[in-house]
Amino acid sequence: MSHTDQVLSIVIDDDGKGFDAQKLLAEKKEAGMGLFFMRERINYINGRIFINSSKNNGTRITINRILPNS
Repeated sequence: MSHTDQVLSIVIDDDGKGFDAQKLLAEKKEAGMGLFFMRERINYINGRIFINSSKNNGTRITINRILPNS
């Protein structure tokens, strides 16, 4: 987790088996709803989520949220 005055950023990495994120998001029925709900919750708080994964190379999920002006 890191932040600047403008952005909070959370990065989650794993070295698991990875997956095709675009395929899973497109085929919600087969993939379950986990990624779909994660994306929906981040959208609800006006954040952005980036999912980078490939088979046999693990996964990185990055969540960015613009912080309100102090």
